[in-house]
Amino acid sequence: YSGLEVVAWARKAEELGAGELVITSVDKEGTGEGYDIELIKSISEAVSIPVIAHGGASSTENIIRAIQVGKADAIAIASILHYSVMQSFSNTSSDYQEEGNISFLSSGKIPKKIIPSSLKEIRAALIKAQIPTRY
Repeated sequence: YSGLEVVAWARKAEELGAGELVITSVDKEGTGEGYDIELIKSISEAVSIPVIAHGGASSTENIIRAIQVGKADAIAIASILHYSVMQSFSNTSSDYQEEGNISFLSSGKIPKKIIPSSLKEIRAALIKAQIPTRY
């Protein structure tokens, strides 16, 4: 516990020259339960620099909600892409089979809350939701 109130700290970071803020809720990170929308929204409304939502995304719906409701300027994602990529590999090099998450990802086990998506699928969902994307 830092003793700092998060919105006040975000404002202070902006005041000190931060060009953007990556917001990660430790309560959501790695859970696949979606971003902490209220946290992202409170910071997005309090600062004028870009806010990047990070931690907890498990679906394209989570991403869209972080942007539309949480007012995030950008999103950071990992797991839904990792699982999508691993599903596309029929053979992973044996040199990496026992390293960290490679072994777990190669097992084919996907946490129930995570819906694997490719960048192409995520982009299509964003466009459908009328959220501008860059290619």
